[in-house]
Parts: sequence; C-alpha cells; structure tokens
Amino acid sequence: MTIYDDDKKVEDIRLYDLKTKDDMHGLMTEKGFSKKDATQITKDRRIRQADKDIQQQNAAKPMYSFILQMYGAIGIVTLVFAFLINSRKKKKQPRPVGRAILGQV
Repeated sequence: MTIYDDDKKVEDIRLYDLKTKDDMHGLMTEKGFSKKDATQITKDRRIRQADKDIQQQNAAKPMYSFILQMYGAIGIVTLVFAFLINSRKKKKQPRPVGRAILGQV
C-alpha cells in the first residue's frame, strides 16, 4: 500500500507481511486512518452516486443538443427539396395554347 499526502508519496507499506485482520486495523490506526460508521459510509455512497448521476446527465446534454440540431437540419433540407420539387412540377405543366385558351376544344 502506498500512502500519499497531497499527491506526494509519503510511505510504502508491505501489507502481505501482516498476518491478521487485527494487525491491519492496528496499522491503519497507527497511520492516522479512522474507521467510518455505517451512516457515514451510506452518506458517502449516496454522494458518490449523485456525483456519478450528474456527470452522466452532463455527458448526455451535448448529445441531446446535437440530435436536436440534426433534426432541425434534416427538416430544413426536407423543406428545401419539397419546394424545389413542387416548383419543377409547376414549370413542367403544359400551357394552354390556341383554342384551349378560349375554351373551344
């Protein structure tokens, strides 16, 4: 186990030299660690889970924004194509000439 203090390596401890659980607990107490009670452990887990949920939500926001932009762009392209196709159909319709104009067909 390596103990750090503000990103500075303080000490390396060989845990496999310890034979019992009590030896390990004694070492931890000697090095300044303290055992958390059940309520503190639960509180810490909830805080970590809340942080994780917030990070996931923040990661999803750019993707959601991108999807909305893509739908907007696809909608605009669809409208432009519909306008172009509709304007071509109007141009291709034959114009009445001669007697058809006067209704004498």
